[in-house]
Amino acid sequence: MAGVNVGKGVAQPQNGFVDGVVSFTTEATTYSINVSTLTDGTSTSFPNVTSVIHAEVSVNSGAALTTAPSLAIASWTTTDAVVKVSCPAGLSTASMSLRFVGK
Repeated sequence: MAGVNVGKGVAQPQNGFVDGVVSFTTEATTYSINVSTLTDGTSTSFPNVTSVIHAEVSVNSGAALTTAPSLAIASWTTTDAVVKVSCPAGLSTASMSLRFVGK
């Protein structure tokens, strides 16, 4: 994935969840991010994540989302570590942030 910058996240909070932040530049309007295999170039940052229990994507730039605020552009299942990002075509090269909570 282009423009991935794995941000700081709490690797092992006291509740046992992984709280991670990832900055990225989109490559398409729909694609998937596997948070358990993301690497910062030297190591995998969130290798212990087996499922995502919450995820949200926000736009870093001044670009406005063309979908209603109630329509999330991130979706996931609790059975794997993949977050699916679906964004409007106008944001297909925007800089975004993904915040997720996994276990």
